[in-house]
Amino acid sequence: MKIIKVFLILFPMIVGISIGGVAYFDNLASKVNMPDNCKLFCFPDLDACTIETYENIVKKPDKEGSIDNYLGYILDKTKACKAKLKPKCEACNLKNKPFISKATSTKQKYNDYGDFSTYSAAAFGTLTLLTIIAYLAVKFSVVRTMAAVSIIWIAVSVSENYRIGDILLTSSPVFLYWLYRFIRYGPSKMLKDKT
Repeated sequence: MKIIKVFLILFPMIVGISIGGVAYFDNLASKVNMPDNCKLFCFPDLDACTIETYENIVKKPDKEGSIDNYLGYILDKTKACKAKLKPKCEACNLKNKPFISKATSTKQKYNDYGDFSTYSAAAFGTLTLLTIIAYLAVKFSVVRTMAAVSIIWIAVSVSENYRIGDILLTSSPVFLYWLYRFIRYGPSKMLKDKT
């Protein structure tokens, strides 16, 4: 009984620390400054390139009004714009590549720590719940504690599943256990520890 009481104090403390770690590492990951990824230079679209760039490089098609010619005209303008901006793109990538890789690895490290904290919070949260169930079973009644846990299990199953088949499938062990106790001991003794 003393060990269960110690776990009742220890496990929730670890859950609290883990949840704090999730928030802390998520905050650190969001504060990592990512350098400019050269998107403007490397992937220009019609809005990223100026009209002057188009007019200096590309002539308009001879047959205006044709949809195919218009699409070809836009593709030619985009290709010409990319060709003109290619040196700027390469220079930007060369300058920012080490900073981008460092920032990406730092952000990934914080995300990994946050994921570990999330998993530990979930694991110790489960252990806390099991410890509470064990404490109630030892303190009061094993069968009545199982009845309370069964009701919680069914409530969670109903809230998480929206089809009756899924609810019956996830709750079937609970139903089978209580059906067994009902048949074996009868309605008057099914909730008693000693039968």
